[in-house]
Order: sequence, then structure tokens, then C-alpha cells
Amino acid sequence: MMKKHATLILSLAFLMNLHSCTTPPSSSPVSWSESSFYKIEDEDEKNSIFNYPLEYELFVPGNDIISYNVLWTGYDMDNKSGPEIPESNRFYTYLTDYEENKDSYYLVYLRKQELTSFSSWYEDYKKQSGLDESNYHFSDDTDVIDGKYLLYAQKKQIKDSLILKTSNPLDSFYQDGNYQLAACHQEKTLTIEKNVSLNVSLNKKTSLFRRFEIFYDEKEKKLSGYSFTNPEKTNIDIIDSLFSYQGKRLEAYPRGFEEMNYCFCPFIGLENSGYITTKRVELTKDGILLPRYEKAAKESIDLLNENTDFSNTEDVYRGFKSLFLSAYIKDSDISDSTYQYALFDDKKIEDIIHQVSIS
Repeated sequence: MMKKHATLILSLAFLMNLHSCTTPPSSSPVSWSESSFYKIEDEDEKNSIFNYPLEYELFVPGNDIISYNVLWTGYDMDNKSGPEIPESNRFYTYLTDYEENKDSYYLVYLRKQELTSFSSWYEDYKKQSGLDESNYHFSDDTDVIDGKYLLYAQKKQIKDSLILKTSNPLDSFYQDGNYQLAACHQEKTLTIEKNVSLNVSLNKKTSLFRRFEIFYDEKEKKLSGYSFTNPEKTNIDIIDSLFSYQGKRLEAYPRGFEEMNYCFCPFIGLENSGYITTKRVELTKDGILLPRYEKAAKESIDLLNENTDFSNTEDVYRGFKSLFLSAYIKDSDISDSTYQYALFDDKKIEDIIHQVSIS
């Protein structure tokens, strides 16, 4: 999708001529004559890759549970367990389609001379941000390429970067005469098929990115994949689940989502919105999976029963229970710690969302 803005580099010799490098890379794990990269030239694409959001808080009590009503109406001022969303700042429900993961990676290189003050900056950053371990996302090992060098460049407003695209980041180089690897992002395609709330077809292709961590072995002069241990592993598991999902969903986002050319995990459409999560439901070949019963100590709570007491639980379907009941197909064997799920007719659900969203 993004190759039209890229220049093919067939060998290291060409890359070195571009940047006046007079010595071969000290950590080349493969024969560069057999390698190929795309040098990103388009400024919008470069800026989006460079400005990948590397600071985020996934674990903020009271700010992490969006109600189902946001999927139906776009807003909710009566959310018992999370943030309220006013109608004036409403979300819209989108039908999305996530393609399978692919071997498409972006490598961000910075001039080594720009990194001379990195160590002192990083020590100060850890003192300020490293106290909340669950929301701190970097390894203290300077040989781990996990975005900390890129964050430094963002904070220092360093704009001079080299961005390459490749199918195998581990066959790239860590340093050459001028440049050092600062970050790696994996890309896949997300299609925004429809604004369901407004019943408008979109079919917009969007690039979805996640951070891809790399370890540089100084002794072996070799790059390899890096896996975090706790506590960052919890964040990575969440992001991997978001990124690796394949199939269709209904998801609620601010209206600007449908204009985005690039989205970044874990935000995916929530960039600059002030929110850290949204509500999503999955489509299967048999229908949409939605909560049917809420689990309770003595007996399950029927979420489609008009007479159910919802004073202590989320009223998933609010005043639209009869509409959703008309779309109900059958109970499912799928459950989690909160709900037992059922299958609902996806076309009827889309019609209901459009109906209640504009009413």
C-alpha cells in the first residue's frame, strides 16, 4: 500500500553512497549485495513513522472500561465502571477488517552524532517515568532497540533520520559509519469498511503499526528478536492481541478515525483523543458475539430481560432490549470472567446501531 512512496535500494553500496559512508557496516549479518530495502522518501509517511507514539498508559483505574452503549449510541453519561463520553464528543461505530500479519517492517535510523547526550537524557527520563512500571515501556539494556532512542529524538526534536522498509528486519544493520538503528515497526493493513452509525460505506485502507523489539548482540555482531519479561510483557501481550487479530469487528472511535492513513497500537484510532481503550465486538461466520448473560454468584443475570435489576451491573442494552432480542440467534459456548456470549444477526445489529445512533 505504501510502496508508491518508496525508493528501492538494491545493495549496501548504494545506501552508503547516499550517505557518504566510507566503511562497511560493523554489524552486517548478511551479504548486502543479496539484500533489498526501500528508502522512504514521502514526507508524510516519514513523519508518521518517526512520530510513532511510544508513551501511553494502559493501566489507569477508572479510565479503561468503555460501555457497550458507546457502540450503540456513540456516547454514555451513565457509565458505572469507566469514563463518561458526552454526546458533543461522541464516538461512531465502524465495521473494520483486519488482514493477516505480514512481513513488512520499517527501520528508523538516527545519526550517531545526534545520540551523544542520550545516556544522560535517558537517566532523567527513567527517574521521571520509570516509577510506574506497568506504564513504562523500555528495557534498561542499551542494546535493546525498543523505541527509547526514537523517543529521545522525538523529545529533542531531531528530524534528521533515515527510514527504510524491509521484509526481514533481522537482516538489517545496527550501525554504519553515520547511522544507528533507533526503532523498528511492523505494519499490516486495516480496512475501515463502513461507518455503521451513519450507514456510510468507506472501504478505506489504513496502515496499522506495532513496535517490534530487536536485540543487538555486540559480541556476535548480530540482530535478533527481543522478548520482554514482566511487567512490560503484559503490555506487549495486549498489543500483540490487538495487532494480530484477523477478521472483522465492530468498534467505536471518534469520527477522525475514518480519515487516518496510519494507526498505531495500542491506540488504533484513539490517537490524541484522551482515551486509552474503546469497545469492540467480533464478527464470526455465524454472527456477532455479544453478551447474553452476566455471571453472578447465585444465578446469571439476563441482559435482555426488561425486568432485570441493573442497579449493580452494566445495563448492556439499555432501552433497546427488544430490538436486540429481535436480532438474537442462539447462545454460544464462549464466555469470559464476566459474560456468557450469544450470537446475534450482524446485519440486524448494524441496522439497530444506525437506527439508535441517529434517533
